Amino acid sequence: MKLSGISKWTVAVFIFCLAGTGTVFGIENEQLLPAQILEQVYDAYAGLSSLSCDVVMSFEGERGGQSQAQTLTATFKFKRPNRFYISLGEETGAKIICDGETVHHFLEGTKTYTAIPAPKELKDPAGDGDLGSISGAGGTLLPLLFGGNLNAGFAKAEPNPDSGRKLSFVIDTTDRFRGFRTASTYYVNPETKLLDEARLESWKGQVHQVVRETYTNVVVNQDIPDEEFTFKPPEGATTMPTNGNYQGNPAPDFTLTSTEGKSVSLSDFRGKPVVLEFWATWCGPCRLALPVAQKVHDNSDKHGGVVVLTISNERPQDIESFLKENKLSFPVLLDPKREVERIYRVMSIPRTLFIDGKGTVVIDEAGFRGEAAYMRNVARIASTGGEEVAPVDRKRESRVLLAKGERQYSLGNSEEGVRLVKKAAQVDPDNLDALIAHGCLMILLEQAEEGRASFEKIAADFPDEMHLLNHVGYYLAEEEVLLNLAEKFAQDAIRIAPQQGEFIDTLGWVQFKQGELEKAAKTLAKATRLNPRIAEAWYHLGLVQEKMGNHSQAAESFSHAKELRPGEPKYIQAAERVSEVTA
Repeated sequence: MKLSGISKWTVAVFIFCLAGTGTVFGIENEQLLPAQILEQVYDAYAGLSSLSCDVVMSFEGERGGQSQAQTLTATFKFKRPNRFYISLGEETGAKIICDGETVHHFLEGTKTYTAIPAPKELKDPAGDGDLGSISGAGGTLLPLLFGGNLNAGFAKAEPNPDSGRKLSFVIDTTDRFRGFRTASTYYVNPETKLLDEARLESWKGQVHQVVRETYTNVVVNQDIPDEEFTFKPPEGATTMPTNGNYQGNPAPDFTLTSTEGKSVSLSDFRGKPVVLEFWATWCGPCRLALPVAQKVHDNSDKHGGVVVLTISNERPQDIESFLKENKLSFPVLLDPKREVERIYRVMSIPRTLFIDGKGTVVIDEAGFRGEAAYMRNVARIASTGGEEVAPVDRKRESRVLLAKGERQYSLGNSEEGVRLVKKAAQVDPDNLDALIAHGCLMILLEQAEEGRASFEKIAADFPDEMHLLNHVGYYLAEEEVLLNLAEKFAQDAIRIAPQQGEFIDTLGWVQFKQGELEKAAKTLAKATRLNPRIAEAWYHLGLVQEKMGNHSQAAESFSHAKELRPGEPKYIQAAERVSEVTA
């Protein structure tokens, strides 16, 4: 599972301490620079011939006022030069195993696995389309074993507020480039120089996440038999495309029964382009995607005779009621045992596959990116032709270029970073990370007009990508640049989803930055009414009220924010600030 919000585009502050003594890693009366301390950690991992341990991973997050939590216990085994075993616990049923020749990624729930050639030695896989996912699944531990880094070269030492722990350092990271803020705390064993614990906290707009990793049962430099790195596919297991989806591969055939009682096979439509949509009645993004699928269904002749097939695992009566209520008439196929879901490895919905007349999956997409993007994908598979889509290898090349650009920028090579980011966007025009990165980078380099041009192009090409529009608007407000454009982005997001509290919060935050305090107060009050569990909206409302001199109201708003996200420093500081005035 990828640890989101941990970015390499950073200016870092490293904080470390040794409680009650002047010792750091056993060196008395000498305070090492954080980069030197971390170098010892890197050296400790680089010097291991083998390692096995258990890792308790806990995930807590909040998005749009909705809380999420998960805990799993993973098992790690590592043996140089290139063998490793990762079991991500019964909670996920996922295993990643490298026997020195092949890397297998197995999912118990779907009885599917992928296989890619193993590298001769394990190095930092950042940016690689296949091994990058392995690094993400390994959390903090595998990147260190692979020779990765934590950007120590930009460290600045400060006192560590967590003085109760024997030895620790903090990377307090602000990634202005993508709008991230992260604070990563690492607790180190002073004897082995290996990590005992990691705490990774991240914020992106109104999204907040905390990941904790605790390492136990650690055994190092003892021989691990090669048999423990062997993968044997269970009976009935099937292989999957190595890139995690079917894009660029033939779409597997299947046969299901429709809500009308007809037997339907995908192969019935060979020669015609097909849109295959996995959905459910309870899925919010599906409710946005399905009316667009209906438009395609109603105007099939205008799109090269495209066929719309949708699949649901719900009860027929619930599906039919939903279709009637929402005036939808496209075919729905029933998959009550989730057999086709397992074949297509459906992990989230909506999941949409755009299949050409030859039966090849041209686009395999999770989530809904808006009507304009959906229609572009339809055009790409239509028999009348359409835009060319970047093949899988070009998409991977674009990701690698972006990763290299990140690294160059983090090393201070701004010109080379810009060049690589631009090239990443050119290689794959649908790489939104690259497109956003270029616009944000221009802002950071104080080239606002070029940044404006980049963002305006994104808005033109992806006009219905509401979360993208909202994030860019929030980012520009945080940077206090191009505020008129930020307001437009926020308004466009609200146009698509007028009841989304996050989007209204962003508009209110922009208005505050513009100095429109009364407008901001009304907008943010509306955001808190629509979704009273968005901590950032209460915090923003409190700042507006404080600026307007309404300190008692501000205290109440800051109190709501603190209740929703206890321990958040800026909420605590704001509450203390207004309490001094009202006392």
